[in-house]
Amino acid sequence: MKHMGKIYSQVLLIFVYSILLNPLLVASNEYDLGLEQFRKAQSGNAQAQFDEGRRAYNIWAQNGQKSAYDESIHWLTKAVHQGHEDAKALLHDLTNKDSSTTTISNIKPSTQNNNIEEDLFAPESNIEQFFYDDRDINDYIDTYLKERLGTFTYAPHSKFLLMSSEKNETILSHEDQKSYLVAVTSAVDTLGQRNIQAYNNIQLSSLPIDNFLNKEKQDKGVKERELEEAVHNLRKEFTLDTLEKLLGEFQSSDIKNYLEKIKNNWAQGLTDPIKQQTLEDLESKLREVSLEERKDVFDELMPVLSKYKEVHTRILFPFNLSQMHWLLGEIYIHKLNNAYNGIVQVHDPMGKGEINNIHFNTLKESIEARLRFYDPNTQQLIIKSVKSPFKQRQYDGHSCGVIIVEDLLRRIEGRPLDGLSSEKPGELRLSHINRMDPFPNMQAFVVRNKERINKLKHFNTITSLAYENLRSEYDLQNNNSIISSQKDKILRKRKREELDTDFDTQPDNLPVKKLAILHPKKLKNGENVKQEEENNTPLSQISSVIFLSDHAQHVAYLENAFKTVKNKILVTNYGNLYSRLLETHLFKSLIPEARNRGVTIYFRLNFSEESNNVNYDPIPKSVENYFYKHNIDASKIVTHAKILMIDDKIFAIGSYNWLSDLTAPLKFRSFNRTIVYTGNDETYYDLKEQVWRILRYYVKKEVGEFSDYAYMEAYRFKRFSKYNDSQEIDLDARSKLIYIPTIDEHRLELLDIFRKVKTRIIILSPFVAKDGLQTYQRDFVIPLLQTVLAENRSIYFVCLPKFKYLAEKYLSTLRDKYSNLLHLLTFENIHAKTLIMDGNLIAEGSFNWLCAARDELYFSHKHEATFMLEGPEAAKQIRAFYQTPVGKELIKKFGSSKIVIKSQEENYAHTQKVDAATRIKLRNQYFINQKANVTKDLWINFPFWYQSADYTRTSLIYGKFFEIMASNRPDKKGYCLRINGDYLYKGKDILYFPTIPKAKEAAYNIWLQMYE
Repeated sequence: MKHMGKIYSQVLLIFVYSILLNPLLVASNEYDLGLEQFRKAQSGNAQAQFDEGRRAYNIWAQNGQKSAYDESIHWLTKAVHQGHEDAKALLHDLTNKDSSTTTISNIKPSTQNNNIEEDLFAPESNIEQFFYDDRDINDYIDTYLKERLGTFTYAPHSKFLLMSSEKNETILSHEDQKSYLVAVTSAVDTLGQRNIQAYNNIQLSSLPIDNFLNKEKQDKGVKERELEEAVHNLRKEFTLDTLEKLLGEFQSSDIKNYLEKIKNNWAQGLTDPIKQQTLEDLESKLREVSLEERKDVFDELMPVLSKYKEVHTRILFPFNLSQMHWLLGEIYIHKLNNAYNGIVQVHDPMGKGEINNIHFNTLKESIEARLRFYDPNTQQLIIKSVKSPFKQRQYDGHSCGVIIVEDLLRRIEGRPLDGLSSEKPGELRLSHINRMDPFPNMQAFVVRNKERINKLKHFNTITSLAYENLRSEYDLQNNNSIISSQKDKILRKRKREELDTDFDTQPDNLPVKKLAILHPKKLKNGENVKQEEENNTPLSQISSVIFLSDHAQHVAYLENAFKTVKNKILVTNYGNLYSRLLETHLFKSLIPEARNRGVTIYFRLNFSEESNNVNYDPIPKSVENYFYKHNIDASKIVTHAKILMIDDKIFAIGSYNWLSDLTAPLKFRSFNRTIVYTGNDETYYDLKEQVWRILRYYVKKEVGEFSDYAYMEAYRFKRFSKYNDSQEIDLDARSKLIYIPTIDEHRLELLDIFRKVKTRIIILSPFVAKDGLQTYQRDFVIPLLQTVLAENRSIYFVCLPKFKYLAEKYLSTLRDKYSNLLHLLTFENIHAKTLIMDGNLIAEGSFNWLCAARDELYFSHKHEATFMLEGPEAAKQIRAFYQTPVGKELIKKFGSSKIVIKSQEENYAHTQKVDAATRIKLRNQYFINQKANVTKDLWINFPFWYQSADYTRTSLIYGKFFEIMASNRPDKKGYCLRINGDYLYKGKDILYFPTIPKAKEAAYNIWLQMYE
């Protein structure tokens, strides 16, 4: 979800203006959204692929854009391969338009052969026919290396290891002028849905990504399996009967002949020493056969690697993430004595490139296993993932394999990829054909790719003619002054959104640093908390989540953080600071010690001039002097978040106010909960950048009065920016942690929970707002609660006793009807904002679910932050929660029979992981995009439209697109409609509606067209 905000807003912008202003307004050569989506969703599931295909189809149908047509076929084909029936129907419709429709597929130049055209656009044919498959990549690379067409070739008797043409074992890198051992593997088709073919006696079909890095992942051959069985059985019972039984079962003639010799010598008598020697010979034969039948890169690399004390190694392997998109994997391994440091990179022809967590962990485990197998004395082994630095080289939807071949050959010598020009991939294809044509064994490759080039020429000809025809039609219609005046503005806006860096900072250098794991050494009630001493485990090898549950745990963790922090530490706090804070061990000793080590300390304290908050006191002068004396960066911001961030890599978010609660007397100490996440090199950078960006925004809110809308508009957080989206972090294949940074995202997650719940929702919200209409009643709307309860799902609200009457009043009608399902409980001294769904989701943070403001313009709105954990790890933590004092009391009140948590395996047995692109669409538009269930009346009166206190602004937050603004012009009365930040115009002036319902009705009509 973290990168979808910008793309989603760009796509919507095209939809809105293509509908409102002119169907062909954005039919220009600057169309690049399909490529952006291609890069973002290339590993998506079938539904995501269908959604992208349908989006591109709609743009093509309206505007006739060639690139949209390519993109539509590309995504729909991928979805069809995964069995998506709707994609199959839409693809058939796309490739079989009737002659009355002006589309690319029915414009036929008379100079082309009709048979070719029919084949090209037949329903069973699609753009995949233009792609290189694993057969093309492997054949070309193998011949290129064997025939010495470059300055390198295979080393003698090697299948992977290369050498220079001067017969040197190493190859000089143009990148850093170092000499590398270089190995190249066959292309790994991780899906293998079509291409089943033999290459070097290995069946290339649906291979694991580490197939050539770890021989244990390869299937054993007949010889190896039978030898293993022979050794196993003869060790158990070395008898004539055993031999005869094996001879009758085995298929390999070599193994049978070997056993026949043993049997023939039986008459001479087999003494125990001879039997032992025979078994040792069999085991030796087994090792030989294993190496002969199964070989990985390390079988060839390690014997050479062992000769050097210090050496650099590079392993290159093409692989695909989807059936039709190829990437190039590159692994660096630097050896110094018995220490190994590795880097994994993935180069994407679409630019940049980064390996996903699942693939990285798979590769990391295999690399570590094979290195330790050959070097048991390994003292240090660090493998990390680094983003590819190279820019986009692919500018169409079907040339990734062609470009990957060139990428691989360049990277053998460490040449950069940015200089590779692939804007005319047809020339690359032709050069491959010409280079392979002289070799008899490559004639199948030549014929296959000549056919592809012929079809591509025909494809490009008819699409170009159709596009020019549509462009001509567009020019004839382009007399509308609105279009002429607005087109450049729209395109500039799109570009500005791409380059917008208002809150950006320059990326830091990201070297591998050793950082201690900051777990408290001794924790009471420390459920699922690793009690580890400080160690030097490299951060790239750590990815963990722990929970803190009481005052002692939080104090111990905070103190340990200041003891072990290396570079910088951030603390955000809400609440009063008292002078007695200076008498704590943290302020007397640990902070000065940290400053002496050169640690930078950031305190972000809630804006203290809150005149309406009777519980707020100014910061004591003594505390301010302490900040000044120790050069602590302390700023006042509008925050309610409780964040502890250590070295930008360890993040603690929960309900505990790290400074205010530190000095709380015993009788006032509350039950608090915090989630601590230790990031790895793949996840920490984006997460810390997002935390800092939002903090900078809330610092800026000090400028001007917050209630003044002009100031608010100037400094308000960008609702449509990618930086306000929740960020998902995959902990493993089935568990994920979600960072929720804004009001909008808290509301979306809550709506998503009401949609997904199967059994129960438990909500701890100590405080209940008196002004419910401006806060929780916008989310906990009665019809929504009733829908959940009517489906026999339980809802438990937990608050402080003094606020119970407010919740009781609001929920009274539902409690009378659903008394067995809707529960309202109270506890003293709770401050946690825990949210639990079923047995697989738990959230902790600062957001008071029944009290927090739902509008940035509301006077009590503040910065909030929450961590939400989903998956098997959440199931463990939910069980641990019920062992806390509050959890035990809940069990007593609920009845233990109602608290049974199903195992995560049971809950997720049939759950398919949904990619971020699909998830955001399902969540954000769950209600308002279900056309079958949404009438005009429901849309206009939708409960998630909300108004500001002075009626100047109305917005549909769950759509993130529609805003209705009251006129502030004396010559204009009424309300204007803004869609994704752009006003709706009539002629050259903003269009105004007499009433808010009329503006909502206009938004409804636009929505109908957008999601047609």
